[in-house]
Amino acid sequence: MRFFVGDVGRWARSRFGVALPAGRTAVFGVSAGGELALALGLRHPDVYGAVLSGSPGAGYQPPGVLPDRIPRTYLVAGTLEPFFLSNATRWAAALRLFPSHPPPVAAGIITAADAADRSAGAHWGTPLRKRG
Repeated sequence: MRFFVGDVGRWARSRFGVALPAGRTAVFGVSAGGELALALGLRHPDVYGAVLSGSPGAGYQPPGVLPDRIPRTYLVAGTLEPFFLSNATRWAAALRLFPSHPPPVAAGIITAADAADRSAGAHWGTPLRKRG
């Protein structure tokens, strides 16, 4: 993790001369990389302001206690990939319980419609709302 959190950011700043504030920095991945993105984002919200996780699927479980701050989180899984869909759903449920997600709360799950369905290509989302 040190490589992604420290080395890559230092390289990008020195190579391109850019500032990398957390509010403008995201970590993303698909499958096992999607779960790595979740782990990096939850462990380093001071570095990553957003997490994009596509079909998270290595078995990384939401921690019992979430950190004080979490980045915006976007989860994507297809309806024809039940293992990945259940992982994304489990993460969405865990993040829904987080009481002080930065507004506007953007964690949720977006699922592609079945190819056999007449609405193929349509998407639905369940954005999470701030409690209270």
